[in-house]
Amino acid sequence: MRFPGKDEFVRNRRLVLLLATGVLVVSWAYEPYVDRGPVVCVLHGVLGLPCPACGLTHAFCNLAHGRLAAAAAHNAFAFPLFILFLVAIPTAVIELVLERRLTFYNFLYSRRLAYTLGAVLALYHVTRSAVWLLNGRLYTDYFTTSWTYHLWSHVFG
Repeated sequence: MRFPGKDEFVRNRRLVLLLATGVLVVSWAYEPYVDRGPVVCVLHGVLGLPCPACGLTHAFCNLAHGRLAAAAAHNAFAFPLFILFLVAIPTAVIELVLERRLTFYNFLYSRRLAYTLGAVLALYHVTRSAVWLLNGRLYTDYFTTSWTYHLWSHVFG
């Protein structure tokens, strides 16, 4: 039985499969190189400040190799995100087989959940940044590794 929007539905589920699998495979394969990679976060690079996503690449690479404590040290928000990627693959396969959207999407895409997760992420980020400010890590790991700091140091010695 063909339903309206089936082509778009199938295309979206295939995209989910491709992206989720890609993120998990890259997280596993990139792990040996993650410490040597460049700073790609604009907020960190320009201002020397961490963004809420700072540490996710390291955390995902650690999670892909089963190192939970190391992942938590980089960014605790990686756990629910990583689980979402893991769950997305079988969910998309099930939906493709059943040819319908599963009902839990109503909760997953609710405003209440979005506002709650946003508030928790903001609180986590502010708390993490405050702790780093107090223990000096904000200066040593972020400010002194920014592009602006290196430019300033190079120009003005």
